[in-house]
Amino acid sequence: MTGMLIHDLQGPLAAVISSLEILHDDYQVDSGTPGELVRIGLGSGRKLLGRIESLLRIRQLEEKQVPLDLRTVPLHQVVQPVVQEYRPTATAANIALEVNLVAGLPPVVVDEEIVGRLFGNLLDNALKYTPAGGRIEIRASLESGTNGPYTLCAVADSGPGIAAESQEAIFEKFYRGTKPEPGRRGGTGIGLTYCRLAVEAHGGRIWVESQMGQGSTFYFTLPVDIDQQA
Repeated sequence: MTGMLIHDLQGPLAAVISSLEILHDDYQVDSGTPGELVRIGLGSGRKLLGRIESLLRIRQLEEKQVPLDLRTVPLHQVVQPVVQEYRPTATAANIALEVNLVAGLPPVVVDEEIVGRLFGNLLDNALKYTPAGGRIEIRASLESGTNGPYTLCAVADSGPGIAAESQEAIFEKFYRGTKPEPGRRGGTGIGLTYCRLAVEAHGGRIWVESQMGQGSTFYFTLPVDIDQQA
């Protein structure tokens, strides 16, 4: 039933997005109130389509039906497009968005589309809870474990923090914790579930470290190409 609903929603929504794209591109509706309304509608439609696709992906990941398109890519190649997408939102909310990847990181071995959405979900989540004047940082470093080296990624925010008793539950489907900042939209409770399943599909793990009033940092591990280790 979930699969059928998702499929039925995708078609009409894709038609709406295509219509708005034609208005924006072919008719050059790019100035004044009409242009702004088209841009808002187009952006909202794409985000909604992304949410619907995430539901489908979650179902597929849960049932291990997603064949990963693993490729060896520099991590910044995955992170940069996501940051470019969310930077305008951060700027409008007066939130500093920083990226600090350790120099000389070996490339990661990932499905670029899935991990890109993973970073996007974590950024989207951080933006909901970080107050104006706050800060979000993406970090990555090379670490070594019992099974060899791996890339440790982190998305840190200066939000209200997450209670200790909720730090495992937030990764469960449809779980919704504290309310976002006033004026920010609430979540659907699927973003962090997608993140957990995406990381686990790559053989890694994800967790959060947080104290109330001191922000939160989401950590996750990704495999690296040992042959190209710096």
